[in-house]
Amino acid sequence: MKIKAYIISGGDKTEDLSFYEENLLKTDVKIASDSGIKIFKKLNIKPDYLIGDLDSASNEDIQWAKQNDVQILKYPVQKNEIDSELAIMKAQQLGCKKVFLSSITGSRIDHTLAGIYLLGKYSKLDPEIIEEEYSIGIVKKYKNILTKKNNSWAILPLGEKVEGLTLKGFKYNLFEKNIDKYDSIGVSNKSKEENVTISIKKGIVLYIHYKKTVR
Repeated sequence: MKIKAYIISGGDKTEDLSFYEENLLKTDVKIASDSGIKIFKKLNIKPDYLIGDLDSASNEDIQWAKQNDVQILKYPVQKNEIDSELAIMKAQQLGCKKVFLSSITGSRIDHTLAGIYLLGKYSKLDPEIIEEEYSIGIVKKYKNILTKKNNSWAILPLGEKVEGLTLKGFKYNLFEKNIDKYDSIGVSNKSKEENVTISIKKGIVLYIHYKKTVR
């Protein structure tokens, strides 16, 4: 059985709490990264861990975690990892094989980019950023993904040149295309089928799947 973890971080959050609740009910390990604990408190769902330097979590939310016997792993503010990475490292330590992350993106561009880079660093955990309006994931060899017709997509190289990129089920399909690591050819694509496939021979690609059509 593949153990799944769900990490809620301290970035931008949707007001629709049912989005988080639905995902929490589908996963085995629940981790709050710093101020992500606020969502758990609002839903009155106890996470397995609260992890981070706790510089953005409110005292009220931290007290709620303590009162509910949440295991708190506090780190110094000056450290080499962002809080979301510490949470991923814990999921890895627990033997999780799939990691979902929410509220890892936001107005801090540096934190957003760092969070996206973590998808490549921890690719063995098949990590995926899931938000209400979009999801971000990676492909190292092959992936078939459910979608809706006319959803917007972007498929971009992550960190290195990509060789043999094949896209099927899209408006703009590709067959064994080599893509330079700075190439933007993969933006503004659309799904034409209810499932799409992305495969590559060498390298790693990042996909951004907008659940609504982006014009």
